[in-house]
Formats: sequence, structure tokens, C-alpha cells
Amino acid sequence: MRYDRHLSQHPDATDGATIGKVAILAEPAVTNQAVCGCTPFEGVSNRYLFNYLVSQRAAFHEASEGGAQPNLSKVKIVAFPFPLPPLAEQKRIVAKVDELMALCDRLEAQQRERETRHAALARASLARFADAPTPATLPFLFHPSYAIPPADLRKSILTLAVQGKLVPQDPNDEPVETDSGCEAPFDIPSNWQWKPLGRLGLCRTGKTPPTGDPTNYGLGFPFIGPGQITLSGRFTASEKSITRQGFENSTEAKAGDILMVCIGGSIGKAAICREPIGFNQQINSLRLQRDLPTFVYLAVTADYFQEQVLANASGSATPIINKGKWELIPIPLPPLAEQRRIVAKVEQLMALVDALETPPAASRATAANLLFAVVTELTSASAARPSTNGAASSQLGATPQVTGRKQNEG
Repeated sequence: MRYDRHLSQHPDATDGATIGKVAILAEPAVTNQAVCGCTPFEGVSNRYLFNYLVSQRAAFHEASEGGAQPNLSKVKIVAFPFPLPPLAEQKRIVAKVDELMALCDRLEAQQRERETRHAALARASLARFADAPTPATLPFLFHPSYAIPPADLRKSILTLAVQGKLVPQDPNDEPVETDSGCEAPFDIPSNWQWKPLGRLGLCRTGKTPPTGDPTNYGLGFPFIGPGQITLSGRFTASEKSITRQGFENSTEAKAGDILMVCIGGSIGKAAICREPIGFNQQINSLRLQRDLPTFVYLAVTADYFQEQVLANASGSATPIINKGKWELIPIPLPPLAEQRRIVAKVEQLMALVDALETPPAASRATAANLLFAVVTELTSASAARPSTNGAASSQLGATPQVTGRKQNEG
């Protein structure tokens, strides 16, 4: 075989992360110095040579030199041993490889189709269960024919929580103050109320202290932007700190305040503040007057609220929702005592779902059995209680923005 760095019929990449990539040219071409061309001599099938080069990609990587930009020299390629059977056998090998590769392609296509169907079946089963969480529909959640992804289980738990289907209602609970003129996205129990987010407390937009004044920045208080709020509802370490003066020139969040990103690709991320911090203008905050922060956090991270945020956002490339529209999004509010029961049940269920992702397999099996038992308990209680307003269809699997993992943690 003749190897040439520039005139190539069968190029082999020899530079960078693409070392070992191979193709057969359909027409004559020239290449740059990062490609080595291999022209087979008489008696060597180009298809057989191609298959060999593909099979050696790992070895080519192993033989390359250099750190950030590895390189495989032509000298090393030429020195690679090449098993050469008779031409007739080369052709038989190529034919068999083509046959087996076609079979692999069909198997991959079938696997993708099965995965697509299983995913659709899982979503439909979650929706069916969430519409009517009773012992009769429990098999939809724990069916042997398909697995419900833990992320979808978390979304289902949040949906049940905000629809009043997760714990029984207690007629002795102090009722929620009535609020009129709030559109209801779905039915809720009769002792719940829909309220605009802004009626629950003080809503504010963040503010960045003037950067031209160095006395605003230094040791004192964390100052955060959207990047410091994670999808799982936690805060990462702040990249900036502000002084007392900077804190006064920013927007203050106290422990218990709920913060939500209101612009960009991470719009909808939320967390509960655990300490005094400042935050920038890409974040809105809610300081509650009476309701439980952990319950309201569950509500604003549920699918329905996230969909409302996106629906009310302006801009396509960079969606943004202003404070005025944000504080009009309705929140389903149960009595305060029920809020506490719901948060406790969500914490219990989320911990079990977390364990489903934790090795070893025995631990996952134990968690699955416990989750089944807990869900059986809550569905039995749901079936025993009198019906209220009915139940709305749950849009599970529809463009959620958060994972809901360990939702009660800030």
C-alpha cells in the first residue's frame, strides 16, 4: 500500500481527537496534513483495508503522541501489521461484515423503537395513575413490562402534591382565606384556594450594586446570579461577595425567601434561601407572609407552574418573564396544616426515589419495595376519602424545567 499525506483515496485522520476516523473517497481529492491517504496495491481490497483500519482505531489512539493535540505519524501507520488473506477471502470477509453490520443496524433500529414505545408507555402510565391515584391504578406505576425513570417519578410526585392527591384532606384544618378572580389551571380539593403568587407575600426583582464603586464589593454577603441556582434547587458557592453597603444597594433575600431565575435558558430554576444574600436582576424573589416556603417551592417547581412561566415569558432566543407577570401566576394553596403533611410526604417519597438510583441493586430493590408500600398507603387513603372537585388530567412529561430531586433543600 502507498501512504501519502496529501493525495488521498482512502483518508485516515491522524491528528487530534479524531485520530483513526476512516472513510472511502468516492472521487479523487486532496487533504491537509492532518489526514493520511492509503492507496491499496493490487491484490488488496479497499473495503477490506477500510474494515481493518476501523478495527484498529483504539490502537491508533494508543500509538499517538502529544497531550492536548495528539498526533499519529505516517511512519507509525506504515509500521502497523496488516493481516492479508487471499483476495477472494478478503471479498468474502467484506461481504460477511456487510451482512453482520446490516443486522446490527436493524437491531439498533428495533431497540430504539422499543425504547421509544416504552418511554411513551411509561408517560401514559404515569398520567393514568396521576389522574386517579387509587389501588386499582397502582399497577400502572409498578408494571413489570417497563421501568418508570426516577426523574418522571419525581415529577409525578410533585403533580400529585399540588393537585391535592398526595395526602388526605382533614375537615378540621383551618380553611384557607378565600381569594376571588384567580383562574384555576386544574381542579383542587374544596378546602383549597387558588391565589396569585403575588398575594402570598412580597415579590421583588434582584439588583446588581454599581460595579464602578469598589466599596460595594468585598467580604460580607454572598451575591448570586442564575448560575448559582442548580436544577435540583440548591445554591452553589457564590463567585462574588458584597459589603454591607453593597448589600444595601442590592436586593436582599432572607432565610425562607424563594428565589427563581426569570430569564434565559435556565428560566424557572428555583431554590429556598438559607441565609442573607444579594441577587442580581435576572432573579425574582418571594417573601411569604404566612404559607410554608417548602410547600410553595414544591408548587413553583411543579410542571404546571414551569409551563406558566414559559407561556408568559417574552422573547424566543432569550425568554424572560417580568415580575408583573410572574406574580400573577396562580398557586394552589391547601390549609397550612396540610401543607406540612404534604411536604413531609414528598420528602419521604423523594428519598425513596433517590434510593432507586443508588447502587447496589439490593438497595434499589429495597427502595422500590418501600416506595410501592408507601404509594399503596397513600392511594388507599385517597380512595377512602370523599371526592372533592374531581381531578384534572396531568400533563406528565411535558417540557419540565426542573428535576424535582430533593425538592425541599435549598
